[in-house]
Amino acid sequence: MSSDEDDARSAYEELLADVVRLRGADHPETLATRHNLCHWLGRTVGGIDTVHAYERLLADRLRVLGVDHPDTLVTRHDLASQRHWTMDVVGALADYETLLTAVLRVHGPDDVRSLQARNDLAFCLERAGDPAGALAVHEELLVEALRLLGPDHPDVLATRNTVAHGRGRAGDAAGAAAAYEELLAAHVRLHGRDDRETVDLWGKVAHRRGRAGDLDGALGANEEVLAARLRQYPADHPETLVARLFHASAWGEAGDPAGAATRFEELLADTLRVLGPDDPLTFHARVGLVTWCARAADATGAATAADELHTEAERLFGPGHDVTLATRALAEEKRRGAE
Repeated sequence: MSSDEDDARSAYEELLADVVRLRGADHPETLATRHNLCHWLGRTVGGIDTVHAYERLLADRLRVLGVDHPDTLVTRHDLASQRHWTMDVVGALADYETLLTAVLRVHGPDDVRSLQARNDLAFCLERAGDPAGALAVHEELLVEALRLLGPDHPDVLATRNTVAHGRGRAGDAAGAAAAYEELLAAHVRLHGRDDRETVDLWGKVAHRRGRAGDLDGALGANEEVLAARLRQYPADHPETLVARLFHASAWGEAGDPAGAATRFEELLADTLRVLGPDDPLTFHARVGLVTWCARAADATGAATAADELHTEAERLFGPGHDVTLATRALAEEKRRGAE
């Protein structure tokens, strides 16, 4: 909260007193001033006091202006948003549902305000613990947005991303992968293969393909990410190192554990040199090396890597930490396997 925001709230409090005196409590200018004051209350005070201020304003706008007046709809939206921020998700959900009904009635389904109302309702459903309901609303929104805005509009791309994420949360990994692939194709066409968001989408495709059991597809997507990073950065740049870690894991999951172990060994050497022994990526590289040496039936390599992992865990986390204890058990297991 800044002093400027406090000053703005104080100015509107003083203005409101003057407007009420000059125009009366129900004048549209008075109601508009109260709405502005509610905004600055939200920015400075927040909480239930702001909710109550919006509730009083909404009651008066309903009485003076009616249920379908544009100013009434704006106040209902802002009240719902404030309830949402104060964690009254049930109240916010009821407000958003009422708002959507009114906006559809007043403006029709093709108006941008109707699309925004659907979007707000969907995110509130997600917050209320109904991901399936949120996904259903977002999928309906995507159909409408595609029809009204076309496939390349930024709002359509954002909704595609939300739908893909929602399908993943709902446990539909294959559906999420397909949705991310459609979004990826649009980004490649619009922004090129090396755009940051395009590369991030390749990573999401890789993750969802892997979760859906398409291990070769996941490897192919991770190879796209790594190739883009290598075009953008040196092989030992932090962004490239992260891509190499995911690529190495995908290589093993796709059926070549020995190849994965080799890639993790190379990755570990570079993370130690570039990032040092204390960096989390270095620790993950050690974990990957242990994992894939073991799966490659390289008992000696797995035991050595596990001992080094335990040593680093003890140094980083201390002897009694859960991670240290787990790596010690792992090291003992791998030593027994190498005997």
